Amino acid sequence: MTGQSSSPFSSLSTGCLYGLILLLDVIHDLSAIGNRLSLERDWVPVLVGPITPETTYGLTQVNSVMVRLELLVKLIAPSLLPIIMSTFKSREGWILLLVAITLGMWATEVGCARLVARENPELQEPKKISADPATMEDLEIEDQFVHLKPGISSLPKKIYFVLYQDPAVRLRHFFSVSMWPASISLALLQVTVLAYSATMITYLLQTGFSISIITVARASGAITGLSSTVITPWLVGMLRSRYIHRENTNEDGEDDAAEGKVVRTVGLWGIMFQFPAQIPVVLVLWSLSAALPSEMLSRQTDNSTSSPQILVPIIFFAFLSLSRIGHYMNSLMVQELGQVEIPVSQRSTFAGTEQSFRSLGELGHWAATVVWSDPSQFKWLAMGSLLLVGSSLVIFGSWARKSSSKRRAYESVPLNDFEGEITL
Repeated sequence: MTGQSSSPFSSLSTGCLYGLILLLDVIHDLSAIGNRLSLERDWVPVLVGPITPETTYGLTQVNSVMVRLELLVKLIAPSLLPIIMSTFKSREGWILLLVAITLGMWATEVGCARLVARENPELQEPKKISADPATMEDLEIEDQFVHLKPGISSLPKKIYFVLYQDPAVRLRHFFSVSMWPASISLALLQVTVLAYSATMITYLLQTGFSISIITVARASGAITGLSSTVITPWLVGMLRSRYIHRENTNEDGEDDAAEGKVVRTVGLWGIMFQFPAQIPVVLVLWSLSAALPSEMLSRQTDNSTSSPQILVPIIFFAFLSLSRIGHYMNSLMVQELGQVEIPVSQRSTFAGTEQSFRSLGELGHWAATVVWSDPSQFKWLAMGSLLLVGSSLVIFGSWARKSSSKRRAYESVPLNDFEGEITL
């Protein structure tokens, strides 16, 4: 009876409550993703304004500050939870406090968004639709289905449009944008287990690492991630000034080419740094799997399990944390490319498809964890993750080199007006 009562489906009321919690969690995640994509791809480029060589605080700096704030919250929030729980003797007390804090943060976020929208009227202006083929096709498809009258005869057409034609068109438009390889390379990194994920932490606990060591290591990973938000803008500024002075550019087209080359170069440096930094991590994981007896790996770790010798966790966590610097460098540069090199009318659509590929990568991560669930098989997950990072490096590097060879400009399409735009 005890085992049955602990199940979320032990009774109808408990199962309904559990399902409601899952539904609310899904709604929360979808809302958070939509809010983030709207801020990153629509609000930030408009608020920053046109990018010029004289710009000292541009997209790179704004994106870095946003990531820095996010990492600070992730670093501070877990340490506050034990303090809150220890302050209240009853469970209901600290749960109500967390609810109040959550509602307060939500109200603050809504208020800030309304304030920014009210103080910046350009955010309320209709988007300027570019005359690119993808946008024109979207308008034609919209005209075909917007006038469908309610009824049984139009229902199959609506189902066909929602489930097949519209997703197929969006997918084709995604691959028609020149920067899609950079987006795919970043989506591949969602599959890897070589990060401070729940999968990695569970494996480390099973192999004898203490929770205190893992907690300190996660904090170091967040700190190195914070350092990347300082290193990346510095590298971009240094390369920009060096490239512009070397080329002695005077024309806007040359300035755009300099910006585009700088962003691609820093993004490539990031993933080139991430890949070799994870090689020692894989070697340590491989040695741990080989050293521990199979009977120890097949059972849950008890309190008598001792942590590995001090040198192993130092090497492992040092290189794992360092790899986060390269990851965030690449992520920031891909984000900036998505804000600038995609026509304004296609930014949201491209971002949504891009998020779908990232979610597919996360799904692949968990599917691989289920298939190779035994701790003795984790070394193969680590090796596969390293190969995926290498594949991401090849994809991004090939695209960046091809773009540089064509002297591709840093297209400021969404930031500047140009001929051929149509205002809805």
